[in-house]
Amino acid sequence: MKSPKPFDLSAIPENRAAKATEKSAESLEKMSGLLLEMAGSIGVTIDSLTRKVVPEYLSSLDESRASATRMLRITIAGLVFSALVSVALTGWQVYLANKSGEELGGQAKETLDTLKYQLEAAKSAQDRLEREFAIQRQQNEELNARLIAALKTMSAPVVNVVKPVSTAESKLNMKDGHARSGR
Repeated sequence: MKSPKPFDLSAIPENRAAKATEKSAESLEKMSGLLLEMAGSIGVTIDSLTRKVVPEYLSSLDESRASATRMLRITIAGLVFSALVSVALTGWQVYLANKSGEELGGQAKETLDTLKYQLEAAKSAQDRLEREFAIQRQQNEELNARLIAALKTMSAPVVNVVKPVSTAESKLNMKDGHARSGR
């Protein structure tokens, strides 16, 4: 005679539904914890950005602007020095040409005219470069001002943190037959 098979309680639909509900509640609690952890990390990141990164960036912009201004001044000084040297050398060549012009006559006059033309061309090029540098400097200052103004008007994002429902509370709520949120 065969012994009767023991009755399997796990096959009852109510028992399977209860186990599935418990697993869902555990998964929900884990997800809530992870979401809170992620929200905290986002808050720390935003705080770090607003307290450290943006001020450091604005400071580096000021340093870059100061460096660019120094470089512009050095460049202009170099151009002025170069122009002065060119004028001095051209003047010396003109003097030598005048002195030798008496000896060489017409050829010296042509050389003198050529040197005068070169002097005028050098002065014209210097003037043009100074105007271009002034325009470039003004454009850089305007761009820096707009960037700084845009960064100062940006607001920090807001993160709302919600308290998760614990597994014990969710089991208690399921037994009572009520669905309550933990907010």
